[in-house]
Amino acid sequence: MIATAAAELNRDEGRLVVTISQGVNLDPFDSMLRLRVIENALHSAAHANRIFPGTVWGVTVKMPSSITPEFLSQVQQKAISLRLWSNKSGIKVGTSTVSCEAATSPRLAGITKRIVKEFADQLDYLCCDLRTELSNAVDPLEAVKKVGSAYNRYVEGLRRFNSTAQVIMTGSGWASFGKMDGNKPTRMGKTSDLHKYWSELGKWAAMEQAQVQIFEAFDQPWKTNPQIQDPNDLRGIFGAGSHYGWWKITPDQSYVEKIQGYGLSII
Repeated sequence: MIATAAAELNRDEGRLVVTISQGVNLDPFDSMLRLRVIENALHSAAHANRIFPGTVWGVTVKMPSSITPEFLSQVQQKAISLRLWSNKSGIKVGTSTVSCEAATSPRLAGITKRIVKEFADQLDYLCCDLRTELSNAVDPLEAVKKVGSAYNRYVEGLRRFNSTAQVIMTGSGWASFGKMDGNKPTRMGKTSDLHKYWSELGKWAAMEQAQVQIFEAFDQPWKTNPQIQDPNDLRGIFGAGSHYGWWKITPDQSYVEKIQGYGLSII
């Protein structure tokens, strides 16, 4: 759905306004479902690029937090066919993990480290999900410092075993509304802070020559339940989960920027 929405936005503008990677969430236990969702993502990416070429630049396979040896074996085998598909389609294939810290620490070992190392070698890119780095940040400026420091640390660690590894920052962001997850009760989303976060992160990325993937491009209304009215329950109407997008959807089902006039050139 997101890939198609982005392609239609580009088509309506007559130019590439936004490019995305198609995310794939893998079930750690159901091997048949894993294969099916990967195939669906590939078809979705190809469909979006038929609507407007270049909209989807990559397919990102997200690693679950719990990884078994059987899971590792199957995904490694699938990586070979993904590489062949990537070469044919021109769309890159990579993986995303919340475990870059474990994968890059010289003190830690285990299956998570193995899978990240294997994928850094076999696929086009590795996305390090940095949302946990934001949990103690009280404002956007502090958040940028935290994710920037973590990103540089992960790049250094990953390049110990792959000197040319392409590492992309993902999973970071700031909500435009609602109470944000984390340890600070003052972490409330505001549209001005969403803009400040991405503006400052864009300056940092340009200076560091770092690649950053915006999270999220579009608001995701299904992530909170309007029937839950408890102000302390982040799953409900007062939670920020639905409000991390740069674009929001209007009642007439069109997409508009929350901050008009800036576009994604700041990122």
